[in-house]
Amino acid sequence: MADLLERLKAALADRYRIERELGSGGMATVYLAEDLKHKRKVAVKVLRPLALFSCLRSTRYFGSRPRKYRWLNSS
Repeated sequence: MADLLERLKAALADRYRIERELGSGGMATVYLAEDLKHKRKVAVKVLRPLALFSCLRSTRYFGSRPRKYRWLNSS
């Protein structure tokens, strides 16, 4: 888990400074961070890989067909 946090800090280092974990659940972990550009506290939500995959294929988020493929049926 510490490795994941270090990778997250490295990936976001130019924009956010991750301070600590606020909480986690079945789908994501939320971190307290500082937005370096706007100088304010923000929450950064990181979806778990399986949760992200589920969201991407879910019609709940994209309607009947993912946006990526909606143009196939448009005239």
